[in-house]
Amino acid sequence: MGSKTERKENELLREILEAIHNLKKESELQLSVLTDLQAAVAAVQTAVATSTSAVLAAIADINSLPASDAQLVPLTTALTAAAAAMQANAASLLAAIAGTTGAPATSPTLTAIPALSAPLAAGAATVPLAGISSTAPSPTITVLASASDGGSVIAAPSVTYTSPAATGSLTITPVAVGTSTVTVTVNDGVGTVTQSFVVTVS
Repeated sequence: MGSKTERKENELLREILEAIHNLKKESELQLSVLTDLQAAVAAVQTAVATSTSAVLAAIADINSLPASDAQLVPLTTALTAAAAAMQANAASLLAAIAGTTGAPATSPTLTAIPALSAPLAAGAATVPLAGISSTAPSPTITVLASASDGGSVIAAPSVTYTSPAATGSLTITPVAVGTSTVTVTVNDGVGTVTQSFVVTVS
């Protein structure tokens, strides 16, 4: 009788040990998958930061050219659109991964900028930038601006900003009567946000 009881106890013990072993293996596998996904998040964030910074730097270089190089405006527009599309695709990927790993998908912010009426005779005007922020860890925030007229209506907008401040400003200098659309881009190394507004020079 005692022998049968011992055998049952031993069988039960083996089953428990086997269940614990299987649970440990499953936990190790889940941890391995989680580690791989977290590494993928870090790799995507690094790639996005590097690529976006390169595109924004190219836009800045183009904006620094003289007004006579207005034919480069379409290239600036294309680069801006490419940066936005690249960031949107990356954000979707990061959000999908974050759903599995719990890693936060981040995006900077910038408050909408109202239209500006700038009399030609008044000279340079200052446009305040507000609501600049980032949820990225230790972000380095950059702010760039481009104008659609290529310098024929306003000079290339000048940005005053120091990371990681919540505010900054643009200097808009009219050169001729007309309208121009100014696009402001905020990048925190992980995400990008843009706001556009119309400048009317009279």
